[in-house]
Amino acid sequence: MTPEPTETPRTPDAYLLSVAVPRPLEGLFSYRRSAEIAPDIQVGGGVEVPFGKGRTHAFVVEPARPLSDRPVNIPIETLKDVIRAGTPRHVLTDPVLALCRWASEYYQAPLGEILSCAVPAAVLKPATKRKTARHGPERKNGAALLLNEEQVQAVREI
Repeated sequence: MTPEPTETPRTPDAYLLSVAVPRPLEGLFSYRRSAEIAPDIQVGGGVEVPFGKGRTHAFVVEPARPLSDRPVNIPIETLKDVIRAGTPRHVLTDPVLALCRWASEYYQAPLGEILSCAVPAAVLKPATKRKTARHGPERKNGAALLLNEEQVQAVREI
């Protein structure tokens, strides 16, 4: 007779993390937080998590809890791991979190979408190469255009 499998986390020092995802879905989602990334995760901060067939950023909205405190209807095997923590510079403060929770309740909107509106878009999206302003107009082939005196004066006035 084989012994029944016991529910043990993959890592003994893993914790349960509740996050809000910026999707039109109510409620919080639970993920497993490992000890390796624990120092970088804080309430109000961002994390990257697996969601559906892809990945998404999410907002940590509650302190981490031991896996033993999880609801009984969530088996440990179904919990997915947090992929990585966001930068510690971009953390929503307690007053901003409180305002977002109020707005979520008042406007009956998902908390993740409200939190996403409270963060500058540049923080949520990866850096892209920006076009830099050039000193003077150019042709498609890179050659400089010649301006007449009236056009030069107009450019100076701008």
